[in-house]
Amino acid sequence: MTATNDARRIGLKIDRKADRLVRGLVLETTGRLVKRTPVLTGRARANWQVGTKPAKKGGTDKKDRGGSATIAGAARAARQLANAARIFITNGLPYIAALDKGSSSQAPNGMVSTTLAELKAITRKIARSLRNV
Repeated sequence: MTATNDARRIGLKIDRKADRLVRGLVLETTGRLVKRTPVLTGRARANWQVGTKPAKKGGTDKKDRGGSATIAGAARAARQLANAARIFITNGLPYIAALDKGSSSQAPNGMVSTTLAELKAITRKIARSLRNV
């Protein structure tokens, strides 16, 4: 092995780990947001979107009471966007801010601030899982 080959191999390994870290963060964060979102019709859960731009204001008419379809969509997006400069996890519904401020007894502490408070621990957990990969 030459030093150049070693450097390439190390660089590829770092790229793969960074890709897995980003995918894991997107998936874990979106999953927590979706699961914490109050459910009446499932529209609020279905409108969590992952992309390179924020979700359009107004949201969609999709519904996902259990959240599994939304989380699966986030996983697909995370695979495609892992190398993006910015990844947004947003919800364009006009009433999402009220829900996040605790307007529903199902989520009196909201979803976003609770999840953001856990982000450092989530990152550490995923990074630890990648140490021996």
